[in-house]
Amino acid sequence: NQFLPTGIGGDAVRVYKLYQQGYAGAPLAASTMVDRLIGLLALLMLASLAVIFPGAHAVPATVVTLVSITLAVLTIGILLFLFMPFPRWAVAVTARVNAHTIPGRFLKVLRSCRAYKGSSWLLLGSLLLSFILQSLMILVYIVLTRALGLDIPSTILFIAVPLVFVATTLPFTIGGLGVREGALVAVLGLFGVGMVPSGQLASVYLIALWLSVIPGGWSLVFRRSGII
Repeated sequence: NQFLPTGIGGDAVRVYKLYQQGYAGAPLAASTMVDRLIGLLALLMLASLAVIFPGAHAVPATVVTLVSITLAVLTIGILLFLFMPFPRWAVAVTARVNAHTIPGRFLKVLRSCRAYKGSSWLLLGSLLLSFILQSLMILVYIVLTRALGLDIPSTILFIAVPLVFVATTLPFTIGGLGVREGALVAVLGLFGVGMVPSGQLASVYLIALWLSVIPGGWSLVFRRSGII
C-alpha cells in the first residue's frame, strides 16, 4: 500500500498473489471490494457519531455537511447495489457480454459482490470488526497527539481521521503520500487547529506508519530470496 498508487494499491497485489495460488479471480476481487466498502462505511459511521455527540466542541457546518453527504451517498449506493433488482433489459444486455473480455470479467466481479446480500450476518460481523480496527487506527493519532503535547481533542480526531482515510484512497500519489498529510491539515484547520501542530501530527504519523510496514517488507525480501 505504501509503494503503489493510492493508499489501497496493495489490494491488487493481494488479489494477484492469491490468484497465483489457484483461487478464483472474481470472488477474490469481490471480497476485496466489499472489504474496502465496509471499511469506509465503518469510518464514516464513526465520524458521524462524533458529529452527533461532539461534547463541548462545536463541529463546523462544513464538516457536518461533508460527513453527512459522504456517508449518505456511500450507504445508499451500497444498499441499492446489493438489494435493488436489476431491470430486465440490463440483465439481457449483460447476458450477451463475452465472459472472457474485460467488461465480462468486471460483470462477473459485480455478480460476486451482489452474492453477499445473502450473508447479512457475515456483513454485520465484518462491519463490527471494521469498527474495532478503524477505532484502533484513530487511537494511534490520539496517542501521537498526546505524545506531542498537542491540544487536539479526541472527538475532533474521530471526525477528521476518517475523512483523511477516505481522501487517501484517491489515486493521486504513491501510498497516498501528501494527500493524507494535506487532508489532515485541511480538516483540522476547519476546527481552528493551526498548520504547525497539524503538520507535526501528520509527519509523526507518517513516520509511525512507515515503521509499521517494515515487517511486511522484511518478509517479502526473505521470501523472494528463498529463505522462508
